[in-house]
Amino acid sequence: GKKKGAIAAKARAKREARNRAGSPSGADGDERPGAAAAAVGGRIVHEDGNRVHRGLTNLGNTCYMNSIVQCLNVSMPFSDEVMRIPAPVTGGVSTSLCSVFRGIRGVDDAQGTSACNPKLLKEQIVSRFPWFRGKDQHDAHEFLRTLLGSVSDEFEQAEAKAKASGAPAEERQAAEDRVARYFSGRLCAATLCWGCSRVSFRMDPFLDVPLHLPALAGQQVGALGVTAAMASGEPDE
Repeated sequence: GKKKGAIAAKARAKREARNRAGSPSGADGDERPGAAAAAVGGRIVHEDGNRVHRGLTNLGNTCYMNSIVQCLNVSMPFSDEVMRIPAPVTGGVSTSLCSVFRGIRGVDDAQGTSACNPKLLKEQIVSRFPWFRGKDQHDAHEFLRTLLGSVSDEFEQAEAKAKASGAPAEERQAAEDRVARYFSGRLCAATLCWGCSRVSFRMDPFLDVPLHLPALAGQQVGALGVTAAMASGEPDE
């Protein structure tokens, strides 16, 4: 009796698997509108709507890289739009960054609980910027500028190639630089000449603006644990 029941259960499981594989509603049997398109094009957000499901493996003092990638993953709509772009359009660092985004979001393996390994992304960065090789600590802000600059360069190359080849409007739009769209800006610097009272203006481009974190009222310790005495160079009382 037990043997027949096990055989029947196994046969039923196989039939259900075949039905799911042949279902037009998607590989996971999801019958919601757009589920088939998501399965074909690749889901970019987990079905529960959350964009963070897994952490990142530390490859040896790579906290600077992991923290920046985690921040970019939840920087919408930049991360979502970059993930929608086909890999052949950009490639290189952009494709590796998208793979890490997918790992963090758990969209390819909803049951996965282990940390995502960003090794391929680091290898792409190291191949272009060898000073990130090894296990030395680096500045997170420097890595942010390096990463965004690399992604922007790939978009610019793809956009120029699309224009030169007379590609359709959809392809040219896909190659549009998302870094410039969501991170770039200009600062207006005004200079006053005390002699002639003439004012000159200059527009300086930027990709990020550093901000000082204000201390709370009555707080003795500031950002990163820096006390007022440490900031001024005076000895603690």
